[in-house]
Amino acid sequence: MTGNLKRLRPYDQRPKPRPQLLPSGPDAAAMGHFGFGALWLLTATGIGSLAAVQMVISDFQLVVEELPFGLAIAFTPETVAAGFRHTFVWGWLTNAALGAIFFITPRLTGRPLARPRMGLLGMITWNIGFAAGLTALYLPALAGTGTLTAFPLPVNLVLLLGLVLSNGSFWNSLRGLQRPFVGLAWFGVAMLTLFGLIAAATVIGVVGGDELQVAGAFSMAIGELAAAHAGGLAALMR
Repeated sequence: MTGNLKRLRPYDQRPKPRPQLLPSGPDAAAMGHFGFGALWLLTATGIGSLAAVQMVISDFQLVVEELPFGLAIAFTPETVAAGFRHTFVWGWLTNAALGAIFFITPRLTGRPLARPRMGLLGMITWNIGFAAGLTALYLPALAGTGTLTAFPLPVNLVLLLGLVLSNGSFWNSLRGLQRPFVGLAWFGVAMLTLFGLIAAATVIGVVGGDELQVAGAFSMAIGELAAAHAGGLAALMR
């Protein structure tokens, strides 16, 4: 005796997964930061090579003045050197540090990163903001070139939003953690230092400030960020 096999109707079949705009994998934010870090490292290498050539041949520069809205794009020794500094610090070092934090944190806590899409969106927002800021550096009418504080206010607001999202993902990953880890404490210091750094730049962009004092404060904050990140990695290696 044989039974009749019914043909599967559309609602009897398992629904196909819908494509997601943002991947939700636990390491998506970390891999994104590592990928962008590598990209900005290559960019910094190219900009640094151009800066080295301009140190030897000072007349090797390009200025295009006939742009819309009265803007001019300038690849002078000053703007190229500023582009190298910003790309090295905000592009490569920052992405490498955040990538390491998001990669190591779930392996210490023993559970996936909390709100992974928030972390991924923070990574995307940070790099979009930095790309806009790097472009503005070569438009002297929009940004200064003297220090790492040269980004315009709208760019700092985008960077700040990216860090709000990244901090939200990181600190939510530590909720309910029973066993403390020294490495996570150092990572927390690094996240808060970077957030305070960009927040200070945003406030200064609103109220104004002395550029030399701002540069000194930024140098100290960058040193604290590097020390916190190095301390976290050192604690993990013990």
